[in-house]
Amino acid sequence: MIKNIFIVFFLFCFSLQATIQEQLAFSTFELEMDKIANTPGADTSEILEKMDALLKSSADATSAERALFLTYDCALRAGLASTLAEDRFKDLQELSAQYSSNASVRAATALCEANIATFRKDSASYQQSLFKAFKFTQQADLATLKYWVSLNVHSVFEKYSDHQNSEKALLLGLKVAEDNNDQFRLSTANQLLAETYLATKDYKKALKHNDAAQSAMDQTTDKWYQGEIYNNRARILTGLHQLDKAMAFYQRALEVTKQRNNHREVQFILLDIAYLYILQQNNAAAKSLINDVSQYGLEYDDLYLNNNALIIKSLLSLSQNNLSLSEQEFKQAAKYFVKNDFNEIIITAWGKQAAIANIYKQYQVSEEASKQYFTLLQKKLVRQSLAIQTLVVESYEKTRLDDAEIAKQQLEKATAQKDQLSKNSQMLFTSVVLLGALLFIILIKFAWRLSRKRKLNKEEINRQLYYDPLTQCFNRRYFDEIICQNLIEQSLANKVSYLVVMDIDHFKSFNDTYGHSAGDIVLKELVKNLQSDSRFNDSVVRMGGEEFLLTLPPNENLRVEVVIERILSLVSHSPVVIEDKPRNISISIGYVPIEKASNKADIDDLMNLADKALYVAKETGRNRAIGVGNLQCPANYIDKILIANENKLLTLKEVKPKGIGA
Repeated sequence: MIKNIFIVFFLFCFSLQATIQEQLAFSTFELEMDKIANTPGADTSEILEKMDALLKSSADATSAERALFLTYDCALRAGLASTLAEDRFKDLQELSAQYSSNASVRAATALCEANIATFRKDSASYQQSLFKAFKFTQQADLATLKYWVSLNVHSVFEKYSDHQNSEKALLLGLKVAEDNNDQFRLSTANQLLAETYLATKDYKKALKHNDAAQSAMDQTTDKWYQGEIYNNRARILTGLHQLDKAMAFYQRALEVTKQRNNHREVQFILLDIAYLYILQQNNAAAKSLINDVSQYGLEYDDLYLNNNALIIKSLLSLSQNNLSLSEQEFKQAAKYFVKNDFNEIIITAWGKQAAIANIYKQYQVSEEASKQYFTLLQKKLVRQSLAIQTLVVESYEKTRLDDAEIAKQQLEKATAQKDQLSKNSQMLFTSVVLLGALLFIILIKFAWRLSRKRKLNKEEINRQLYYDPLTQCFNRRYFDEIICQNLIEQSLANKVSYLVVMDIDHFKSFNDTYGHSAGDIVLKELVKNLQSDSRFNDSVVRMGGEEFLLTLPPNENLRVEVVIERILSLVSHSPVVIEDKPRNISISIGYVPIEKASNKADIDDLMNLADKALYVAKETGRNRAIGVGNLQCPANYIDKILIANENKLLTLKEVKPKGIGA
């Protein structure tokens, strides 16, 4: 069994090496897809529409390009709901049955299957499907698929510390970027390669690819990886014992991370700097940073951060020859990491302890720490080696089952065609068979129409379920069941969304003065104006009465005050015609960032906070927005928002539309 596995690995590696030598240029269709995918400010629905238009206008698209379209479409739909992606997966399965020998089609089908598994949080199926996609990618002829699959499967190899195959996968992705002179992809692939070589302590190669990543990023406008590039550069230089240079790059990483307001990540960089101070024997500076991080961790009840700080604190105690305290602190942190299955952190911690003990001539401690480090590392490698072997076997078994299903479909199709030929022959000799066939066609058509009508009725019922009947925007139920889940997932991924609550100013006066029909016109016109901006089209929700809500999705380039001011200006400069005369309307807004939200209750608390901000906007003159920022405690702790602002538990930002005085 083991022998067969190694043969599989040998063939896998050989085919990969041969594939890397090919020229991997993007086709015209791939370039158009990439252009659509990176349309600035476009939302998912807009991208899907443009993708459909591209496929319709590309009658000469190959089967591989159609498969690429379907798997990209599958990925977008999987982000909305797995049932939407499953329709695309069925289309890809049919395409695979038709073009079973086309490696690009098979790879695209497996990649769609992996995306659906991700949405369902089925990690085992995701890994098996992704490895299966990578196996077919070796013979695929589409550069986009090679890059996409290679960079994704790299994360699976890294999970199991299979750095050799991780390197080969990334080199394939890097070749795609080089052959197309794609600076963004060059930056990404080189950055990931630098991380892989850093993990294997091949610091010279890590430094080479870190340089290449920085060089490529300098030629792009997207600086998303800048902090990581600086941080990895600092770790590489630490491994090369160039501590002063490492400190300079840690400071750059710290500056970039602070600019992105990623306060939690800042704390981990500070811990890296504290460790570097200990290596430099600057214990006073290290102690100050450790205390700052520990205080932050206590304020936010962040046990993971606290115990990482405790590890560094134990190293500081070791450097001060306080062996008893160092052992106590290290054991306390290790107990937490063992309990929560953070084995990688424990291994790294033993390695750091061995290094510090050696520097400060605690040779007995260094020897014991090194022993623990290598023992745990060996256990990890054995365990992960077995896991990756199991993954390979299961992936090949999954491919075998796919092949069997395709063969079955092809046999059924051939049998059906043979039966049809037989029926056609009989139709030449008997009018009875002809009449039966005609009646059969009529029956099928009737059934199809009936099925279509039922489907349309079902779609209409679903639409009514989630839409407000007056304004035709989403309703409170859609917010509770769909939008909230998306906000929670984005927050757990450390991506910041914004919740924007709006209320029409003096709405009651419209009803009292002109009647309820006029109020209805105001509500509908407000929604129409908001949806005229494609950014808000899919996120406008009527929460009840004259109160509306919309969400701003995560975007590193988002300037929320600018967006809010645009909303205010859009509404205040769009009068509503009532009784043949334009009537000005305005809205008041309260908005809040969605951070640290792990459940529906957290979203409700943040929404209540946004409502309180809205009331402040009302009380301070209307036609303005009050935003909440820098929240220092859970939202449900805030009772009086102005008092909280005075006590620096949060900050309030006022935004007015253009043309309104201060």
